[in-house]
Formats: sequence, C-alpha cells, structure tokens
Amino acid sequence: MMKTINVKINSCTYPIYIGRGVLHQIPKIFKQLKISGNLLVVSQKKILALHGARLRSILKKSGVNLSIHIVPDGEQAKSEKELFRLYEAMLRARLDRSSHVLAFGGGVVGDLVGYAASTFKRGVGLIHVPTTLLAQVDSAIGGKTAINLNAGKNLVGTFYHPRVIISDIEILKTLPRKVISDALAEVVKYGMMSGPALLGWLEKNIHRALEKNIGILEEIVLESARIKVRVVEADPYELYGYRDILNYGHTFGHAFEAVAGYRRLTHGQAVACGMVAAGDLARRLGISNSSLSDRQLALIRSSELPTSLKGFGFKPKNIARYFLVDKKVRGGKVKFVLPQRIGSLLVVKGISPSLIEETLKQLV
Repeated sequence: MMKTINVKINSCTYPIYIGRGVLHQIPKIFKQLKISGNLLVVSQKKILALHGARLRSILKKSGVNLSIHIVPDGEQAKSEKELFRLYEAMLRARLDRSSHVLAFGGGVVGDLVGYAASTFKRGVGLIHVPTTLLAQVDSAIGGKTAINLNAGKNLVGTFYHPRVIISDIEILKTLPRKVISDALAEVVKYGMMSGPALLGWLEKNIHRALEKNIGILEEIVLESARIKVRVVEADPYELYGYRDILNYGHTFGHAFEAVAGYRRLTHGQAVACGMVAAGDLARRLGISNSSLSDRQLALIRSSELPTSLKGFGFKPKNIARYFLVDKKVRGGKVKFVLPQRIGSLLVVKGISPSLIEETLKQLV
C-alpha cells in the first residue's frame, strides 16, 4: 500500500509517496499533478541497466515525451563540467518552464539534477525518484540542491523543492549490502535526533535492514521521511537555525570526505565517524556522558560502519582546515551539532580548537 507524506512549506505543498511497487503508480500520480509534455530522465548506467526498461515502459504509459541523459558515477557527477553537460541535454530535450526533469538515482544524481532544474530557464519542474536508501531517507527530501567545488562539498547550491518524491521500496532489494550499510549512518542520525523509541527499535532491527527485509526498510524510510519533513517545515531555508540539527555528524563528516579526496571514504562512512567524533567532543565538553557515546558506537558498529579513521594517515590539522569552508560557518565560527541525550542535540559554537584537535587525535 502506498503511503503519503505531504510537505507544506509556505505556499509550496508537495507529496512524498512511499511504498512497495509505487513506480507503477507514476501514470496515476502524473495525471493527478498534471505532469505532461517534455520530460528528461537523468540517471546512471548501472541504475538504468537494472531498472531502466521498467521505468521507460511506465513513463510511456504516462504520455510524456521522454528523453534520457546519463551522468557518471560518484561525486564527479556534481561538477561544473557535468552541470553544463546536463544543461545542454535539457536544451536538446526542449525543456521549457512547463517541462520536468526527473532525477532517477541516489543523492549525487538528485543534488545535480535539483540544481540544474532550479537554474535552467530560472526553474523547471523537478521530480525525485530516489533509488538508494540514503536518498529515500535523506537527500531527496528537503529541497537542497548542490554541486561541489575543489575546496569542498556542496558549496554551490540552491533551495528548490520538487513537484513530487516517489520512493519505491522494492528498488532497494537490488542494492548491495554495503550500500544499505552506508545509508544507515543517516538513519542512526535520525535515531539520535528522535528519541529512545526509534533508537531502541533500530537497535533491535537494524540487522534486518542490512538483510534487506522489505518491511523493515519501508518502516525506516517512512519514519526517517517523517522526521526530516518536520524539521524542514520548521526551517525550510535554514534561516532560524533549527534545521542545523540535520547536520549532526556532517561537519566532521564532510571534512573527512574532503581530506580523503572524495574517494577513500563513502558519505555514510564519513558521517558515521563524524557522529563518533561529535559524541567524543560532547563528552569532553561535559555536555553528555560516555554511556551515550557507547550506545551510539554500538549502533554504528551494528550498521557495519566504521567508528575510527586510524590507518588512513589523516592529520588533525589537515582535517580542521575544511571546517572553515562548511556552509554553516557564521562570522568565522564553526558550528558543531553535539548530542546531549537521546532525542536532544545541541548546536555549539566557539569550541576551543585544542579540544577539537584532541577529538580528532582520538579518531585518527
């Protein structure tokens, strides 16, 4: 059965459809939302090899004029080169402001396509059909778009909300175990944000998510989407600071990704280690205790994610320099999201560099 979560942001309202086999509901969804005309699907070779034929068949039943554009795997897709290659594809597909571009992939595809949609002809319709657990629970939701610069990740971007998000849980069955594991970093983040009930449920069931139990994955996507939507609705454009809590593990994590050259660590691995670092820093500041950190560590390990970066040869000073290019820096002060207790995260600024260095030394 298809579940619906409605996102309400000022005058903008759009649905998130979640369920098993929900791809087959696309003709009905498009009819309800009056989506027609020229449509450009943006995806990657591996994803199209698995699901492309089915998607094409479904979209043909929707009556759209279909074009397809392929982008490379990995963070290299979120580059200036690939952005302008996508703009050219949008021109060839004859997209105008009544047309739509559909992101069929994970977070990289969604970020790139969202940014292109928000800027091409000052905005064309955007549809997200996320194909990874990470995108279904996190990156497709919230209206953030981005490409990368050499200096750091997601430094050029916009807030641009889609017409609809369609999350088919059945697609997740084709993901490798390591890709599921990678996404669970964001799920652990939601557990730390939400409170004891969700965290306790995850502690009992996270191994079943790794085994691709469809019922468990559906519950994870639904609950994660509900949590993120509540936060996004409260602070859709990051004006009031409330949305900062979604950055838990990410200030450290993005720095780890950058120092690794966006190759040696996945996003989930970096965020997992970022949450470990945040827990350690909170303990050093007296914000939380070691039992909280230990519980988080255990859940991260159960997710088959790393809790240390030892062996990579990273140096604390090299990592720390990336903090200053974080998007949430204000007035030269780095903001860290730190755990106080399960369900309560604090945003802290002005932390002593020596304390941060001690935490990094512990981790690397």
